[in-house]
Amino acid sequence: MVFTSRFDGRVVAKMPFVPISLLQGISHRNLGGDDYSECSFIFLYILCTMSIRQVGLASEGQSSICLSERVRERERERGEREITIH
Repeated sequence: MVFTSRFDGRVVAKMPFVPISLLQGISHRNLGGDDYSECSFIFLYILCTMSIRQVGLASEGQSSICLSERVRERERERGEREITIH
C-alpha cells in the first residue's frame, strides 16, 4: 500500500475513546507513546473500508428485498386473476 509508508509513525486521527485491548495493537500500530486514543493510518483505512462495504451491502440487500416483494405482489396478482377467470 502506497500510503502506509507515507503515514508510517504519524498520528492521523485522535479518537474520542480508547479502543478495546484487542484493537489497540492495530489502532496504535507504529506510533510512539502510550496514548491509545491516537490512531494510525492503517486503522483508519480499515474502518473506512469496512464502513463503505457495509453501506454497499445494505443497499444491495434493500434492493433484493424490494425485488422479492415485487415478485410476491406479481404472483398474488396472477393468482387472483386465475381465480377470477375460472
